[in-house]
Amino acid sequence: MATAALSVLGPDFRFETKVVAESRPRDGAVGTLWLVGSGDPTLATPEYAQWLKDRPRYQLRQVTPLAALADGLAAAGVRTVAGGVVGDDSRYDRARTVPTWKPSYIAANEVGPLGALLVNDGFTVFDQPIAQRAADPAVHAAGELTRLAEATGISVAGPSASGIAPEKAVVLATVRSAPLSDIVAGMLRESDNTAAELLTRELGVVKAHDGSTAAGIRAVVAALAAAGLPTAGLRLGDGSGLEITNQITCSVLAGALRVPDRGGAPRLEPLLAVAGRSGTLAPRLVDTPLDGKLRAKTGSLDGVSGLAGFLDGRRELSFAFLANGNLSDAAGRLLQDRLVALLAAYPGPQPHL
Repeated sequence: MATAALSVLGPDFRFETKVVAESRPRDGAVGTLWLVGSGDPTLATPEYAQWLKDRPRYQLRQVTPLAALADGLAAAGVRTVAGGVVGDDSRYDRARTVPTWKPSYIAANEVGPLGALLVNDGFTVFDQPIAQRAADPAVHAAGELTRLAEATGISVAGPSASGIAPEKAVVLATVRSAPLSDIVAGMLRESDNTAAELLTRELGVVKAHDGSTAAGIRAVVAALAAAGLPTAGLRLGDGSGLEITNQITCSVLAGALRVPDRGGAPRLEPLLAVAGRSGTLAPRLVDTPLDGKLRAKTGSLDGVSGLAGFLDGRRELSFAFLANGNLSDAAGRLLQDRLVALLAAYPGPQPHL
């Protein structure tokens, strides 16, 4: 997924989220404002940005500040919004999940509700164990912008809603995301399922004018094939890997690690989690010989455990590992740690962790 997104969209691609109106403000007043989503998976309120920074897994994420749009409206001279704020998430389809996902993934908040306009990953409350998903992410986003606009002194009348912006609307405020290379780094480090799903839908829009998961998957497979990876037998049901019927080989994973070196896109190595330091590997292999030496993408589902990345041991290696069976998360992590210990010692004797 990361390789396909960087290849198709380019590492410097940025999402642009806009606020539009039917006309510019007159005497500080506008009618309805539309918050138009671009698929940016990193839009965040100040509160959510701080929540992320307080947690090692997420503290390196670069968010797109929703408050910048409120500031932009004030700078554009908006003081009164008579018709409220409407969230427009029409860029992608409005399927909030992949239908074949296990219900437990939703219940455990492994992925947020999907849509082209998400704020705070689509959660109205983001602290576990009481995290709550937005019933309509576009309405939630419009409500958060309303709150932030009012904090700048803008008066907003009317409830938040969802809808489609008029075609000839005037742009009053814009905020751009970090470059795609940074978004992909966060996705890989954190195993951010929501970001992976939104990037998949963006590929569907770019390649087929279709913001659905199915169109995005076709674009991913085509991009991998164009990169020369062995896609025979590859089966994808989503962009994040949560779909239990997905099938992929170690050859594809290992090849994807090396594709950017040939294609001119950023190397994946610096975008990955680091053992003992960042992302999903922050709490693992701390104070061992592998602390800071392993950069990898972790992955686990019921009965599946995977790890792919780079290791600076006796030799610099890239590797991909997949295990299937009756594996708990703890057993899968133990297998992963054992594997990288063996790789780090190659071609010498096995070390003891």
